Amino acid sequence: MNALIVATLLAAFQPPVVKYVVSVETRTWKPIELKDVERILDNSAVSPLLQRGDMQLVKSDFAGLKSGDYTLLVSGRFIEEAEDFSIYMTFGPGKRQDLPSFHVSGTEPVGKRGMQEMQRVMEKLANQVANRLNQLLAPELRQVALPLQVNDVGEPQVPQLWQWPKLTTPDVPKPSKLLATLIDPRHTDSDRIQAVTGISSAAFDQLAARKALERCVLRDPSPAVRRQCLRELEPVARVNVQTQRVLLYAMRNEYDDDVLGDLARVSQAFTGLSRSEALDTWLFLIASPGTPAEAIDDIASVLSKEGNVPNLDVAVASCLRQGNSLFMKKYDCANDLLRILPPERRLAVAYDYLSHADAADVQDHMTMKEVMEWLIRDNQKPEGRACDILVALAVRSTQRTVQSTAAYTAGHCKDPTPAMVDKMASAVRERDSWTLIRGMQDMADASPQMKEHVIKVMTGLAERLKKQGCTAAPSEPSSVREVDEALKRLNYRR
Repeated sequence: MNALIVATLLAAFQPPVVKYVVSVETRTWKPIELKDVERILDNSAVSPLLQRGDMQLVKSDFAGLKSGDYTLLVSGRFIEEAEDFSIYMTFGPGKRQDLPSFHVSGTEPVGKRGMQEMQRVMEKLANQVANRLNQLLAPELRQVALPLQVNDVGEPQVPQLWQWPKLTTPDVPKPSKLLATLIDPRHTDSDRIQAVTGISSAAFDQLAARKALERCVLRDPSPAVRRQCLRELEPVARVNVQTQRVLLYAMRNEYDDDVLGDLARVSQAFTGLSRSEALDTWLFLIASPGTPAEAIDDIASVLSKEGNVPNLDVAVASCLRQGNSLFMKKYDCANDLLRILPPERRLAVAYDYLSHADAADVQDHMTMKEVMEWLIRDNQKPEGRACDILVALAVRSTQRTVQSTAAYTAGHCKDPTPAMVDKMASAVRERDSWTLIRGMQDMADASPQMKEHVIKVMTGLAERLKKQGCTAAPSEPSSVREVDEALKRLNYRR
């Protein structure tokens, strides 16, 4: 019997199985055999995770990847033109979706080095990227938390998930007259646009023309000219990795809404590991407080079609914590992106936002309402600390719509406590917050004991309100009327 108990306990604490795949991508530049690079990644990127002890890492192929509890993709890529090597590590769902998915990457130059030195650079980079992923998963896999940090005034900091490849402004070798016109901002906008038209056919075949257009997208002071250069680069960007990286760099530093929208559209066509970099760029813009709110609508729309991608949890959590002045940005995150996450992960993403939300303006009420409604869709029931947050929000808010939604959501809690009912009743007595009464009534359905407690509290509340001489106007809602009707319903179902 004891042996059976021990076996049952060991099975209960069995570490989850993480299936992983190692792959390497290149076009023509292959300074090291790809099989050797895969071994480097397997040894240097996977080993730090093997030492954790809270997961079973099992090597797999792509066909069997999803058969584990979680998945791990380790990818390397040689960038021919820049002579760089990039490493990407993605932890994500397999049969289980209860944890956030993370994507981290790093890039180092490896060109013009001897074989052994190149290998040392790649091993060091792989170890660094793996350690960053390890920190996101620490201290225990089942207790993983979102790496969300705020500054002294409560504004979110862009999470340290993303480390971008270094990029210098493209140099234009031996520019022709047209190229010189394009890259010199002293010429008029119309002259520079005319120059773009004149060199567009050479973008594929001539390095100088492509570099001039890339430089234009990065540096030209006119949004109209930048958009024209981007249009001419779009066909090149479908196949050229270096151009793709230039456009993603431009996207992370762009301030004009229209140019950002065009860059988002062009980057949707990227494939392979460039697709991963594009996704990370979109998420970075969602998480960054500096991104223009007007541009987020396009980016959120693009992301909403991608489904549950790595780093989405952190990006949406960061977006929701931004200032109330960014209302439309936050609403787009709640409406377009929070719903994409599996129901069991939505609360972790909204947790920090709801903990600090103050409903200071009318615009933010819509965002709060949207967030709370997503917590109970798909038959989800908040529990534990989530319920405490919802009750606290309902009690402290002075806005009826927020009060009502928070109380309604709290009423669906899986495990309400008498203390929650008492807090809401106190707010009804002190501030005539009649919108909380329906939430208290819903909590009574949790158990017979809770029903008796709610009836007792509401009976005392009704007596106190009547002693205070509170009367209800015939056409207006009030605490007196709401308490009386709630008691009738509760006693009828007793």
